[in-house]
Amino acid sequence: MKNPTSGTYLNNSSGVLNSTHIENADFVTLDNMSLGYNFSVPQSTGFSKIRLYFAGNNLFYITKYKGADPNPRYGDIEGGNNPLIPGIDRRNTWFRTRSVTFGANIVF
Repeated sequence: MKNPTSGTYLNNSSGVLNSTHIENADFVTLDNMSLGYNFSVPQSTGFSKIRLYFAGNNLFYITKYKGADPNPRYGDIEGGNNPLIPGIDRRNTWFRTRSVTFGANIVF
């Protein structure tokens, strides 16, 4: 995490955690969504079924958190694995990718 006043990285090498640089990480997210519609098609068109669909992952976050991701991550923390200290921004954390898929299923 960067210090907003000096632009330097904050380092806690003492091994003691404190709440000096804690910020609110409340968020609302739409993680997965899928919508589809089946059209009723008359037989005279040559199609028996037509379906259009949309699917998306990581569509939006609503948060005031300034880090890359407000979700707590359990796992590798600078060479250690301590699930008791979630939410520490690691230097190798990237923003989540968003994916959107549009499609059509057409049956003749």
